[in-house]
Amino acid sequence: MSRPTRRFIAMQACALATLFCGCFTDPRELPNAPLETSSGQAALSSPDLVVYGCPPGAVGVVGATFMGIPAYCQPSGGGYYQCDELGNRFMRDVYQHPNLDNVVTELADAMCPNAAAMPEYSVWGPGYRDTTGQAPLPGDLVVFSGELNGLAIAHVAVVTGMDADNVYYMQQNMNDPTGSTGWDAKKSWFSKSKVLCWIHPEPVASPPPSNLPDCGCFNGEGDYCGLGIVDHEAWYGCRANVTSPLSYDNVYSCSNGVFSLKSTCSNCVAQRYTSALGYCADGNPCGHVFRYSNGTYCGASTDNGFSGADANTLYTCTDGLVTATSACSRGCTPQKGGSDKCD
Repeated sequence: MSRPTRRFIAMQACALATLFCGCFTDPRELPNAPLETSSGQAALSSPDLVVYGCPPGAVGVVGATFMGIPAYCQPSGGGYYQCDELGNRFMRDVYQHPNLDNVVTELADAMCPNAAAMPEYSVWGPGYRDTTGQAPLPGDLVVFSGELNGLAIAHVAVVTGMDADNVYYMQQNMNDPTGSTGWDAKKSWFSKSKVLCWIHPEPVASPPPSNLPDCGCFNGEGDYCGLGIVDHEAWYGCRANVTSPLSYDNVYSCSNGVFSLKSTCSNCVAQRYTSALGYCADGNPCGHVFRYSNGTYCGASTDNGFSGADANTLYTCTDGLVTATSACSRGCTPQKGGSDKCD
Protein backbone atom coordinates (compact mmCIF):
# COMPACT_ATOMS: atom_id res chain seq x y z
CA MET A 1 0.00 0.00 0.00
CA SER A 2 1.39 3.37 -0.86
CA ARG A 3 1.05 6.09 1.69
CA PRO A 4 -0.07 9.63 0.87
CA THR A 5 2.82 11.92 0.00
CA ARG A 6 2.80 14.93 2.29
CA ARG A 7 5.28 17.77 1.86
CA PHE A 8 6.59 19.76 4.77
CA ILE A 9 9.40 22.32 4.57
CA ALA A 10 12.24 21.92 7.02
CA MET A 11 11.85 25.57 8.09
CA GLN A 12 8.51 24.67 9.70
CA ALA A 13 9.95 22.62 12.57
CA CYS A 14 8.27 23.46 15.88
CA ALA A 15 9.93 24.41 19.15
CA LEU A 16 11.04 21.55 21.34
CA ALA A 17 8.92 20.84 24.42
CA THR A 18 10.56 21.33 27.82
CA LEU A 19 11.65 18.03 29.35
CA PHE A 20 10.10 17.19 32.71
CA CYS A 21 10.89 13.50 33.21
CA GLY A 22 14.23 11.74 33.40
CA CYS A 23 15.55 9.50 30.69
CA PHE A 24 15.14 5.75 30.74
CA THR A 25 17.51 3.08 29.49
CA ASP A 26 16.43 2.30 25.94
CA PRO A 27 12.74 2.99 26.76
CA ARG A 28 11.63 2.33 23.21
CA GLU A 29 12.23 -1.40 23.70
CA LEU A 30 9.34 -1.59 26.19
CA PRO A 31 6.11 -2.94 24.71
CA ASN A 32 3.03 -0.85 25.30
CA ALA A 33 0.29 -1.79 27.73
CA PRO A 34 -2.53 -3.87 26.20
CA LEU A 35 -5.58 -1.77 25.42
CA GLU A 36 -9.08 -2.52 24.29
CA THR A 37 -9.53 -2.60 20.53
CA SER A 38 -12.64 -1.63 18.65
CA SER A 39 -14.83 -3.91 16.56
CA GLY A 40 -13.96 -1.65 13.63
CA GLN A 41 -17.51 -0.51 12.95
CA ALA A 42 -18.10 2.24 15.48
CA ALA A 43 -14.64 3.71 14.94
CA LEU A 44 -15.51 4.21 11.28
CA SER A 45 -18.28 6.64 12.18
CA SER A 46 -16.01 9.67 11.82
CA PRO A 47 -15.94 11.01 8.25
CA ASP A 48 -12.34 12.14 8.84
CA LEU A 49 -11.13 8.63 9.75
CA VAL A 50 -10.04 6.13 7.10
CA VAL A 51 -8.99 2.68 8.33
CA TYR A 52 -6.85 0.31 6.24
CA GLY A 53 -5.73 -2.08 8.98
CA CYS A 54 -2.28 -3.41 9.81
CA PRO A 55 -0.91 -6.67 8.39
CA PRO A 56 0.44 -8.84 11.24
CA GLY A 57 4.10 -8.07 11.89
CA ALA A 58 4.27 -5.22 9.37
CA VAL A 59 6.11 -1.95 9.96
CA GLY A 60 5.78 1.37 8.13
CA VAL A 61 2.50 0.66 6.32
CA VAL A 62 -0.27 3.23 6.75
CA GLY A 63 -2.87 1.61 9.00
CA ALA A 64 -5.28 4.55 9.22
CA THR A 65 -5.54 8.28 8.60
CA PHE A 66 -7.45 10.88 10.60
CA MET A 67 -7.82 14.48 9.43
CA GLY A 68 -5.30 13.55 6.72
CA ILE A 69 -2.59 12.44 9.18
CA PRO A 70 -1.37 8.83 8.79
CA ALA A 71 -0.83 6.37 11.61
CA TYR A 72 1.85 3.86 10.64
CA CYS A 73 1.74 0.16 11.46
CA GLN A 74 4.23 -1.27 13.92
CA PRO A 75 3.80 -4.18 16.34
CA SER A 76 3.85 -3.28 20.01
CA GLY A 77 7.45 -2.87 21.17
CA GLY A 78 10.60 -0.96 20.25
CA GLY A 79 10.85 0.80 16.93
CA TYR A 80 10.47 4.16 15.22
CA TYR A 81 6.69 4.46 14.91
CA GLN A 82 5.95 4.93 18.59
CA CYS A 83 2.58 6.08 19.92
CA ASP A 84 3.98 9.47 20.96
CA GLU A 85 5.60 9.96 17.55
CA LEU A 86 2.05 10.02 16.18
CA GLY A 87 0.75 12.27 18.98
CA ASN A 88 3.49 14.84 18.46
CA ARG A 89 3.24 14.73 14.66
CA PHE A 90 -0.55 15.09 14.76
CA MET A 91 -0.31 18.24 16.89
CA ARG A 92 2.45 19.68 14.70
CA ASP A 93 0.84 18.98 11.33
CA VAL A 94 -2.79 19.75 12.17
CA TYR A 95 -2.44 22.59 14.68
CA GLN A 96 1.19 23.76 14.25
CA HIS A 97 1.62 23.21 17.99
CA PRO A 98 4.88 22.24 19.74
CA ASN A 99 5.83 18.70 20.66
CA LEU A 100 4.69 17.26 23.96
CA ASP A 101 7.68 15.04 24.65
CA ASN A 102 10.94 13.85 23.18
CA VAL A 103 10.05 10.46 21.75
CA VAL A 104 13.59 9.12 21.99
CA THR A 105 14.22 9.99 25.64
CA GLU A 106 10.75 10.15 27.23
CA LEU A 107 7.66 7.99 27.51
CA ALA A 108 4.12 9.11 26.75
CA ASP A 109 3.28 9.73 30.42
CA ALA A 110 5.49 12.84 30.23
CA MET A 111 2.95 14.43 27.88
CA CYS A 112 0.43 15.43 30.57
CA PRO A 113 2.78 17.54 32.75
CA ASN A 114 4.61 18.88 29.72
CA ALA A 115 1.39 20.04 28.07
CA ALA A 116 0.14 21.64 31.29
CA ALA A 117 3.09 24.04 31.11
CA MET A 118 2.30 25.16 27.54
CA PRO A 119 -0.27 27.81 26.55
CA GLU A 120 -1.03 25.86 23.36
CA TYR A 121 -2.73 23.06 25.33
CA SER A 122 -5.23 22.44 28.10
CA VAL A 123 -4.97 19.27 30.17
CA TRP A 124 -7.97 17.52 31.72
CA GLY A 125 -8.03 14.88 34.43
CA PRO A 126 -6.89 14.17 38.01
CA GLY A 127 -4.39 16.80 39.07
CA TYR A 128 -5.26 18.97 36.07
CA ARG A 129 -8.52 20.64 34.96
CA ASP A 130 -11.85 19.49 36.35
CA THR A 131 -13.59 17.23 33.83
CA THR A 132 -17.13 17.71 35.19
CA GLY A 133 -19.43 18.17 32.21
CA GLN A 134 -16.50 17.87 29.81
CA ALA A 135 -15.44 15.19 27.34
CA PRO A 136 -12.62 14.68 24.84
CA LEU A 137 -13.09 16.07 21.36
CA PRO A 138 -11.91 14.66 18.03
CA GLY A 139 -8.30 15.73 17.62
CA ASP A 140 -7.53 15.57 21.35
CA LEU A 141 -4.95 13.16 22.77
CA VAL A 142 -5.69 10.56 25.45
CA VAL A 143 -2.74 9.45 27.59
CA PHE A 144 -3.10 5.97 29.12
CA SER A 145 -0.99 4.52 31.91
CA GLY A 146 -0.02 0.96 32.61
CA GLU A 147 2.57 -1.38 34.04
CA LEU A 148 4.53 -4.29 32.63
CA ASN A 149 6.79 -6.47 34.78
CA GLY A 150 6.89 -3.75 37.42
CA LEU A 151 7.89 -1.04 34.94
CA ALA A 152 5.69 1.99 34.34
CA ILE A 153 4.70 2.33 30.70
CA ALA A 154 2.25 4.57 28.90
CA HIS A 155 0.36 4.95 25.64
CA VAL A 156 -1.13 7.91 23.79
CA ALA A 157 -3.77 7.94 21.07
CA VAL A 158 -5.61 10.52 18.95
CA VAL A 159 -9.34 10.83 19.68
CA THR A 160 -11.41 10.29 16.52
CA GLY A 161 -14.92 10.35 17.99
CA MET A 162 -17.30 9.45 20.82
CA ASP A 163 -20.68 7.95 21.48
CA ALA A 164 -22.61 7.69 24.75
CA ASP A 165 -20.42 4.88 26.10
CA ASN A 166 -17.12 4.92 24.25
CA VAL A 167 -14.18 7.05 23.15
CA TYR A 168 -12.67 5.99 19.81
CA TYR A 169 -9.10 6.68 18.79
CA MET A 170 -6.30 6.16 16.25
CA GLN A 171 -2.93 4.88 17.43
CA GLN A 172 0.54 3.61 16.56
CA ASN A 173 2.69 0.84 18.01
CA MET A 174 -0.24 -1.51 18.48
CA ASN A 175 -1.44 -4.30 16.24
CA ASP A 176 -4.72 -2.46 15.57
CA PRO A 177 -4.47 1.13 14.23
CA THR A 178 -7.79 2.03 15.89
CA GLY A 179 -9.24 1.29 19.28
CA SER A 180 -11.85 2.28 21.83
CA THR A 181 -12.29 2.55 25.57
CA GLY A 182 -15.32 2.98 27.81
CA TRP A 183 -16.69 6.38 28.83
CA ASP A 184 -18.88 7.20 31.84
CA ALA A 185 -20.83 10.37 31.06
CA LYS A 186 -22.05 10.69 34.67
CA LYS A 187 -18.48 10.80 35.97
CA SER A 188 -17.10 12.62 32.93
CA TRP A 189 -14.25 10.12 32.88
CA PHE A 190 -13.09 6.86 31.39
CA SER A 191 -14.80 3.76 32.73
CA LYS A 192 -12.49 0.90 31.73
CA SER A 193 -8.92 1.96 30.93
CA LYS A 194 -6.61 3.77 33.34
CA VAL A 195 -6.14 7.23 31.88
CA LEU A 196 -3.76 9.92 33.12
CA CYS A 197 -5.27 12.83 31.20
CA TRP A 198 -6.58 14.03 27.91
CA ILE A 199 -4.91 16.91 26.11
CA HIS A 200 -6.82 19.51 24.10
CA PRO A 201 -5.09 21.80 21.55
CA GLU A 202 -6.05 25.42 22.23
CA PRO A 203 -6.30 28.03 19.42
CA VAL A 204 -3.05 29.69 20.41
CA ALA A 205 -0.47 30.46 17.76
CA SER A 206 2.90 28.83 18.33
CA PRO A 207 5.81 31.23 17.84
CA PRO A 208 8.12 30.18 15.00
CA PRO A 209 11.48 28.82 16.12
CA SER A 210 14.49 31.02 15.57
CA ASN A 211 18.26 30.76 15.88
CA LEU A 212 18.18 26.99 15.93
CA PRO A 213 21.44 25.02 15.84
CA ASP A 214 22.32 22.81 12.89
CA CYS A 215 21.13 19.21 13.25
CA GLY A 216 24.03 17.85 11.21
CA CYS A 217 23.95 14.20 10.17
CA PHE A 218 22.39 13.41 13.54
CA ASN A 219 22.55 9.64 13.10
CA GLY A 220 25.72 9.54 11.06
CA GLU A 221 26.20 9.72 7.33
CA GLY A 222 23.69 7.64 5.42
CA ASP A 223 20.05 7.49 4.34
CA TYR A 224 17.09 9.07 6.13
CA CYS A 225 13.35 9.25 5.55
CA GLY A 226 12.03 12.79 5.36
CA LEU A 227 9.77 11.99 8.32
CA GLY A 228 12.81 11.12 10.44
CA ILE A 229 14.45 14.45 9.58
CA VAL A 230 11.37 16.54 10.42
CA ASP A 231 10.78 14.62 13.65
CA HIS A 232 14.37 15.08 14.78
CA GLU A 233 14.22 18.81 14.11
CA ALA A 234 11.19 19.10 16.35
CA TRP A 235 12.33 16.75 19.12
CA TYR A 236 15.76 18.35 19.45
CA GLY A 237 15.07 21.97 18.48
CA CYS A 238 17.50 22.07 15.56
CA ARG A 239 17.33 22.79 11.85
CA ALA A 240 18.47 20.35 9.18
CA ASN A 241 20.44 21.60 6.19
CA VAL A 242 18.30 20.14 3.38
CA THR A 243 18.91 21.09 -0.23
CA SER A 244 15.32 20.47 -1.39
CA PRO A 245 11.79 20.53 0.07
CA LEU A 246 11.11 17.62 2.41
CA SER A 247 8.60 14.88 1.73
CA TYR A 248 8.02 12.42 4.55
CA ASP A 249 8.33 9.54 2.09
CA ASN A 250 11.38 10.49 0.06
CA VAL A 251 14.85 9.19 0.94
CA TYR A 252 17.60 11.71 1.70
CA SER A 253 21.31 11.04 1.97
CA CYS A 254 23.31 12.97 4.55
CA SER A 255 26.97 13.78 4.00
CA ASN A 256 29.09 16.44 5.73
CA GLY A 257 26.00 17.68 7.55
CA VAL A 258 23.97 18.26 4.38
CA PHE A 259 20.86 16.30 3.39
CA SER A 260 20.26 15.84 -0.33
CA LEU A 261 17.47 13.98 -2.11
CA LYS A 262 18.59 10.43 -2.90
CA SER A 263 15.38 9.04 -4.37
CA THR A 264 11.71 9.85 -4.62
CA CYS A 265 9.63 7.21 -2.89
CA SER A 266 6.00 6.54 -2.04
CA ASN A 267 6.82 4.43 1.02
CA CYS A 268 9.95 5.30 3.01
CA VAL A 269 10.30 3.22 6.18
CA ALA A 270 12.35 3.71 9.35
CA GLN A 271 12.88 0.69 11.59
CA ARG A 272 14.57 2.22 14.65
CA TYR A 273 16.22 5.32 16.07
CA THR A 274 19.83 4.20 16.21
CA SER A 275 20.35 2.90 12.68
CA ALA A 276 18.61 2.43 9.35
CA LEU A 277 16.67 5.68 9.58
CA GLY A 278 15.38 5.40 6.06
CA TYR A 279 14.99 3.09 3.10
CA CYS A 280 12.47 2.92 0.29
CA ALA A 281 10.07 0.00 0.62
CA ASP A 282 8.77 0.41 -2.95
CA GLY A 283 9.31 -2.92 -4.73
CA ASN A 284 11.15 -4.29 -1.70
CA PRO A 285 9.54 -7.57 -0.51
CA CYS A 286 11.21 -7.21 2.92
CA GLY A 287 10.32 -3.53 3.23
CA HIS A 288 7.53 -3.99 5.78
CA VAL A 289 9.02 -6.87 7.76
CA PHE A 290 9.73 -5.63 11.28
CA ARG A 291 13.22 -6.25 12.59
CA TYR A 292 11.83 -8.53 15.31
CA SER A 293 10.74 -10.79 12.42
CA ASN A 294 14.09 -10.98 10.61
CA GLY A 295 14.52 -14.33 8.86
CA THR A 296 13.99 -16.21 5.61
CA TYR A 297 10.84 -15.97 3.49
CA CYS A 298 9.64 -17.78 0.40
CA GLY A 299 8.69 -15.36 -2.35
CA ALA A 300 4.99 -16.29 -2.06
CA SER A 301 4.91 -15.66 1.69
CA THR A 302 2.62 -13.02 3.17
CA ASP A 303 3.86 -13.55 6.75
CA ASN A 304 5.11 -10.68 8.93
CA GLY A 305 4.54 -8.04 6.26
CA PHE A 306 6.54 -9.84 3.54
CA SER A 307 5.06 -9.48 0.06
CA GLY A 308 5.49 -9.39 -3.67
CA ALA A 309 8.44 -11.55 -4.73
CA ASP A 310 9.39 -14.51 -6.93
CA ALA A 311 7.68 -17.68 -5.64
CA ASN A 312 10.71 -19.89 -6.31
CA THR A 313 13.22 -17.70 -4.49
CA LEU A 314 14.11 -17.68 -0.79
CA TYR A 315 14.74 -14.20 0.61
CA THR A 316 16.65 -13.25 3.74
CA CYS A 317 15.16 -10.16 5.42
CA THR A 318 17.28 -8.11 7.81
CA ASP A 319 15.79 -4.94 9.31
CA GLY A 320 13.50 -4.46 6.31
CA LEU A 321 16.13 -5.05 3.63
CA VAL A 322 16.83 -8.03 1.36
CA THR A 323 20.29 -9.19 2.41
CA ALA A 324 20.46 -12.53 0.52
CA THR A 325 18.53 -14.59 -2.02
CA SER A 326 18.62 -18.25 -2.97
CA ALA A 327 17.02 -19.87 -6.01
CA CYS A 328 14.81 -22.83 -5.07
CA SER A 329 14.99 -25.39 -7.92
CA ARG A 330 12.24 -27.51 -6.34
CA GLY A 331 10.12 -24.57 -5.25
CA CYS A 332 9.56 -22.87 -1.92
CA THR A 333 6.59 -23.51 0.38
CA PRO A 334 5.89 -20.67 2.86
CA GLN A 335 5.86 -21.56 6.55
CA LYS A 336 5.14 -19.32 9.54
CA GLY A 337 7.57 -17.28 11.58
CA GLY A 338 10.20 -16.19 9.06
CA SER A 339 11.97 -19.57 8.95
CA ASP A 340 11.17 -20.70 5.40
CA LYS A 341 13.44 -23.08 3.45
CA CYS A 342 13.63 -24.25 -0.12
CA ASP A 343 11.64 -27.44 -0.75
